[in-house]
Amino acid sequence: MADLNATFSSAERVGRLTVFNVAGNKFRLVARVEYGLGIVFIRQVLTHHEYDKDKWKDDPWF
Repeated sequence: MADLNATFSSAERVGRLTVFNVAGNKFRLVARVEYGLGIVFIRQVLTHHEYDKDKWKDDPWF
């Protein structure tokens, strides 16, 4: 996570997912980052309003 934050300072780990602020902080990108494999699975791209509803936490990968 430290290496990721060096490049993406807004990245935040929430449960098993990582949340990024993107597009000038207009959207939230919710992803599962498999650090050992070097793979990022994009789960959702949401507005801040959609993100704040917390429905994304229903994702089975959370």
